[in-house]
Amino acid sequence: MIQEEKVGGNLVPQSQLDNVKNHPDNLGLFDLSFIVNPFTWSNHRSGDSLILERLDRALVNQTWSDFFPNAIIYHLISLASDHVHILLVTSREDNNSRRPLRFNRCWFNDSSCKELISDNWKTSENGSKAYKHSKCLHNVKVALRQ
Repeated sequence: MIQEEKVGGNLVPQSQLDNVKNHPDNLGLFDLSFIVNPFTWSNHRSGDSLILERLDRALVNQTWSDFFPNAIIYHLISLASDHVHILLVTSREDNNSRRPLRFNRCWFNDSSCKELISDNWKTSENGSKAYKHSKCLHNVKVALRQ
């Protein structure tokens, strides 16, 4: 913990914060990065009585971090609690992931290409036009890769 993880209320002595911070370090744990609001708790008061703190966190070890190198924490909005919801997104990507599909102009010369696109430009899913469009693009991409 550091002083910047609290706004309002009484100051906590740095020696106490160091003791709390050293415990995870001694266990080989570290805090994951987060996005958006730095605070995870609020007393929901206003003015000088407002206190915000980062109490909740995700601690991981190096093995876990190596397995999920792109993991990140989102501090979401609190609706009914004094704590915010925390969302962990791992989005593990393999190092041997596929390259993006690039459309080749020479495909225009192949008569079966137009048919392949027409046959795969469809979706039975519900959603906005943009969502349906992205699903159709995905279907064509999968067909072109095959």
